[in-house]
Amino acid sequence: MGYPSAVCEAVRDHHERYDGRGYGGRREVSIPAKILCAADSYDAMKFGRPYRERYTDEEIYQEMAVNSGKQFDPEVCAAALRLFS
Repeated sequence: MGYPSAVCEAVRDHHERYDGRGYGGRREVSIPAKILCAADSYDAMKFGRPYRERYTDEEIYQEMAVNSGKQFDPEVCAAALRLFS
């Protein structure tokens, strides 16, 4: 579709977890993919989904903090939490 390869890789890899338990298994994940992971997760929690209500700001903060080092890269998560609060 003409998107730059870095964009395609970030989209492909953004469901990979920091702890390696994502969709594709263990692969080196780029910083843009890690950022997209945090942003996508925030969006899903902030605005809710048809199958569940949105989270409060405090619930989002807690969920992301608990998953730092698991789902989220700790440095990216810390930066995201600073931006989102």
